[in-house]
Amino acid sequence: MQKILLFLFISLLHFEVFAQVVIPPASPLILNTSGGTGIVSSSYIIDWSVGEATLIETYFGRNGSPSSRVGTFWNVTSGVLQPFDKLYKPTRPTWLPEEVIIYPIPAVGVITINIQSFAVGKLMFQLVTQEGKILGTTSIDKNAFQLIEKTDLTRLSAGVYYIKLILENLAGEKIKSGAFKIIKERK
Repeated sequence: MQKILLFLFISLLHFEVFAQVVIPPASPLILNTSGGTGIVSSSYIIDWSVGEATLIETYFGRNGSPSSRVGTFWNVTSGVLQPFDKLYKPTRPTWLPEEVIIYPIPAVGVITINIQSFAVGKLMFQLVTQEGKILGTTSIDKNAFQLIEKTDLTRLSAGVYYIKLILENLAGEKIKSGAFKIIKERK
């Protein structure tokens, strides 16, 4: 048993280790104690880190000058390690689950639609029935990270409805779209 433990200890010393000094900004805070890089071959590199980001977010975008090496889209996940991911190529522009928060559900009266996204442009809200009938449409210019919109459902009968959100850029191209289920209850 002692030989095995000694072998494991000596094996771990083989890796190059360095300590990182992180001067954290006010937010987000990264707790990181150490990390390193191991070059296995010219095409295989291992990055590792011992630590945890206290706030993890993912940002997506379109490359200004795409190539076969970097692709058309990019994504960055905040945290300790930043993997290169050229496989992310959305075929349909959709909202991420953390970008749109609608509450309260089920609702009796007013609902709040909270959109938190760096994407900007013309945002169209549509209230739609289960059958697909559009009950109302509103357009707003979204030019900030967060947008909060309130919608009054008191005039509607109890049932299931959908809020359809479509975001277009200045050229009229659809950046994001999606529908969110709402349940309206009786008073």
